[in-house]
Amino acid sequence: MNLVSIIIPIYNQEKYLAETLQSVIHQTYSNWECILVNDGSTDGSVAVINEYLAQENRFHFINSENQGVSNARNLALKQVKGQYILFLDGDDLIHPDKLQKALYYFQKNNDLSIVFNTTNYFQNSIDKTLYPMIIYAD
Repeated sequence: MNLVSIIIPIYNQEKYLAETLQSVIHQTYSNWECILVNDGSTDGSVAVINEYLAQENRFHFINSENQGVSNARNLALKQVKGQYILFLDGDDLIHPDKLQKALYYFQKNNDLSIVFNTTNYFQNSIDKTLYPMIIYAD
């Protein structure tokens, strides 16, 4: 079973973070690690992170000064152990079958290096538009 590393940079995402982390926990594919990078949050994001670190050992934590999302992702990339990487934001939700379906396509076709899927962006519970999300292969 291939390990998937999920990278979540977090900057002041307290309002959405628990829901994001729940969507990770509810994946039907269970062989994942999730690296949470606090990018200098000034709200209660770290308290939310600590709650999830205490209940799920697949979450890992990096605390950093605010240096931006790219730096946060690069810090996490130095720590990943997975053969596959999923970038996720602290206010995103992923479908419970996201990892399982993406890995199915990778295993079906060894020439793939990226899997796209449709993503719904919503605001005030109203679907606004559709854009692709990416999962990268090593």
